[in-house]
Amino acid sequence: MKLLLDKIDFFDPIYLSKKHSVNGWFHDFSYEFEFGKSYLLTSLETQQNETLSYLISGLAEPSKGSLLLDERPYTHQQRRQDSWLVRRDEIKRFA
Repeated sequence: MKLLLDKIDFFDPIYLSKKHSVNGWFHDFSYEFEFGKSYLLTSLETQQNETLSYLISGLAEPSKGSLLLDERPYTHQQRRQDSWLVRRDEIKRFA
């Protein structure tokens, strides 16, 4: 299975709570991920990593472009159902 991010634009902040938001952005971003592999998300802008994660997981929607799973549209609802949000507090608790 392959997940394709095809020409994604994203510029809006993602509000996670009243005190915390993510302000990463993407312009015409494309990348293909293969299911079953682990990826380390890195960037010069640290919030880019979080934003990409939120786009893939369905917590945010791109303003332009599409996400395709095996060449079929991968909807926001499908991504939310298939993903699990792991926050720093959960990582600390289980470490």
